[in-house]
Amino acid sequence: MLERHGADVTQAASADEALTILPDARPDVVVTDLAMPMRDGYSLLAAIRSDRQWDHLPILALTAQGRIDDESRAASAGFHAFLRKPIESHDLAAAVARAAKPRG
Repeated sequence: MLERHGADVTQAASADEALTILPDARPDVVVTDLAMPMRDGYSLLAAIRSDRQWDHLPILALTAQGRIDDESRAASAGFHAFLRKPIESHDLAAAVARAAKPRG
């Protein structure tokens, strides 16, 4: 979906795989589903943030959950955006582009 909008995408099949490939991939943005087996998106966020070199890496939460408290929990945890499925490709691409913009 993101590649159709010109993004370079590195996919991971699990949170553990994402953590393994993160140093080599050096992404501008991470998009993670919140509901994953073994480690959920919150666990992935915490693991990424435990390494100070990733302090400013934008991480976006993607979920099929739509409750208001889910969005506030994600924001409190430190996600940069909370995106609900189903999501249109242009909306996902726009959220990633906003997150990838240098902060200044």
